[in-house]
Amino acid sequence: MIEKDFRIMVIDDEPVTAQAITLGIQAHKAYAIQVFSDPVDAVKQFMENPVHLVITDLRMPETDGFEVIEKMHDRNLSTNFIVITGEKKVTSVVQSRWLGANYLFFKPVDYDELLKAIDETYQRVCYWEKRLKEV
Repeated sequence: MIEKDFRIMVIDDEPVTAQAITLGIQAHKAYAIQVFSDPVDAVKQFMENPVHLVITDLRMPETDGFEVIEKMHDRNLSTNFIVITGEKKVTSVVQSRWLGANYLFFKPVDYDELLKAIDETYQRVCYWEKRLKEV
C-alpha cells in the first residue's frame, strides 16, 4: 500500500479543529483524507465506503463519537479509531478503549504524538494487508 491509498476520515463538529487536524496530517504525509463536521453524514459516507482510520471528536451534536465508533466498527471490524476529546474523564478513556479506539488524545492535541499514532496505524494496516495477500 502506498500512502495515498491509506484513507482517513476526520470528524469534528468544530470545522476549524477538523481543518487544523487535516492540515497537520497533510503537511506530514500524503494520506487521502475526508473531513466531516456532521457525524451523521460521516457515518452515512462510511457505510458506503469504509476507511482505514477514523479520527473523531467525542462530544458532538446529534450523535457522539462513541456512537460513531460503534456504528462504524459494526460495519467494518478492520477500521482503526483515534479519539480526540476535550473531556478529561476516566469514563471517556475506558469507553473509548472498550469500543475499540486504538488511541485517545486530549485537546489541545500534541501533533507529534498524533502523527506518530497515524503512522503506526498505517504500518499496522500495511502489515495486515500484506499478510492477507499471502493467504
